[in-house]
Amino acid sequence: MAISEKVDLYGFVTDQNGQPVFEFTAAERRRIDEYFSAFEGVAILNGYQDRIRNLTIARALSEYATDQAYLAAQESSKRKRKLLVNKAVSAAFKACNIYSHPILDYDLACFSMMADRSDVAIELFRKFLLEQSTFNSDQLDNKLLEGRDIDEAIKHARELLK
Repeated sequence: MAISEKVDLYGFVTDQNGQPVFEFTAAERRRIDEYFSAFEGVAILNGYQDRIRNLTIARALSEYATDQAYLAAQESSKRKRKLLVNKAVSAAFKACNIYSHPILDYDLACFSMMADRSDVAIELFRKFLLEQSTFNSDQLDNKLLEGRDIDEAIKHARELLK
């Protein structure tokens, strides 16, 4: 099942062939721009520009999604809570498509659970555990993981799959 069957995804449209494409919302773009401002005046080695750009965008979207989920958990209005959860799912989905890393699948799984899409979440938790078991992080990947507890994410995913 597609995640979009129960979740309004923000910034998604279809192209002339009916294929989904996405753009960043204004709020997502602001968060991304904040992250890129840290690189002003910094030289980046040739061959790393695309990867660093994609990792930076994914990290910004991941944190934006986490912020939306936090706000949703505090929200008393069901309609507003759903709106915030959908924004979290949308940003996390974009992050997964921009930069491939198991922790981003884990994040999307968690947000999918909040959006009452346990079917999608279960698939993503399984994908996370499978990919994480063989994933070798390098120095750049570690920037994405700063402040994250991979062991706790693995434990959490395993518990939910029991």
